[in-house]
This record gives sequence, structure tokens and C-alpha cells, in this order.
Amino acid sequence: EMGAAAPLARGMLRRIAAANHLARRRFFRLDEAAEALAGRADELRLWLQLMRGGRFPLVKVLASDGATTGEFQFKHLSFQEALFVEAVALGEAPAFWASAPAAADSLNLAFYKNAFAIGAGHLGGALAAQRREWDFAGAPLVSADEHRGYSRLQALLRGATPLV
Repeated sequence: EMGAAAPLARGMLRRIAAANHLARRRFFRLDEAAEALAGRADELRLWLQLMRGGRFPLVKVLASDGATTGEFQFKHLSFQEALFVEAVALGEAPAFWASAPAAADSLNLAFYKNAFAIGAGHLGGALAAQRREWDFAGAPLVSADEHRGYSRLQALLRGATPLV
């Protein structure tokens, strides 16, 4: 339906999904969408145009006056998670792996369970690309849960492309 604007729309949605997921939110407001699109005037224009029309691809309008206010959510959380994974894999969400403590937090949090399942090998490659060496000694990983922490890191590394 988006035609020639499809690549622009995908980038727009990916940036909003990444910002929303990094903030661990399910819902977002117009100002939060605009903040996620800062520096991307073409994407912000497209968002506002779609808002005036009251229809977005993959996004549900919860409340909107069509011009200056709005509350939204992705129609299914897995849409937000998949776009977030794509942003991480493309290096557009560096805060996710910014440091060993940030990476440990991401690996330990149950909130990211589905994102890690959706992203599997792609996130492993993104982790490896962020930096060549990681030291989690000062940022412990949960070890008693098969879906978080150390187990999640092992699953990512199995799917990552070797660096050497």
C-alpha cells in the first residue's frame, strides 16, 4: 500500500520501534515518535501525514486529534520486537550493547525474551560486531534461567558469525 514510500516507512517504523523498545514501552505518544525521528525530517513528515489520515502500517491509533496529539502502539508487540531487532542488527540501537553492564542488563531482562527469540543469530552477529572482546566480570549474567542471562548469551553466540 505504501508504494514508493515503503522504504521510508520501514525506516520510520524501525526507529520508533527501537526507541520504544529501548525505553521498554508498549505504548508511545506523538512526542515520543517525533523524538525517535529527530533529524529525519522526511520520516517525520510521513508520520504526520499518516497521522492526519488516521492510518499507519503496523501501528494502531489509540487516541489522536489528527494533528498535535496522539497515543499509539504497534498492532502486535512482535512487530515492534522484529523492527527493534532489525535496528539492533543494523547498528541503529547502539545503547542496547553500549557497554558490558548495558549488554548484561539486556541479556538478563525478561522484557527482551521475544526480541532475542526473533533475532537469534542476527543479534549474535550484532553483539560480535559491537566490539571484539566482552568482559562480563563486573556485570554478572543471570545463570539460573534458561531464557535469560548466560543461557541467552550462549544462544546468541551459537548463531553468530565468527570474527576470525
